[in-house]
Amino acid sequence: MSFDDLAEELCRTLRRSVHNGEVTERGFARRVGLSQSHLHNLLSGTRVLTLKTADRILRGLRLEVEDLIAGAGTASASGKNDDRAPLAATIRPARSLSPGRSRGPLSPSGSN
Repeated sequence: MSFDDLAEELCRTLRRSVHNGEVTERGFARRVGLSQSHLHNLLSGTRVLTLKTADRILRGLRLEVEDLIAGAGTASASGKNDDRAPLAATIRPARSLSPGRSRGPLSPSGSN
């Protein structure tokens, strides 16, 4: 799976969350430190998702890369994900780390 595939799955996951009313573009953008227009352009495909912004969105959704890979594996034969499952069902609680340690969602397990 390429970064482009992961970026598309991340945007699809966030679009689904907005569509289902779980978050608003404006509220989520504020939460992750982006402007609403920047986030909208990412979701509409007119702006390219950078690794840094992908990391912010992953943290905002409390997801890790593994969650995106698992989500992409549930795509139907038509190539589209099943939009019936709410995003909340795929979000897991953030892992607690010992004080002074931080592990971002894009870093390998145990590398810090």
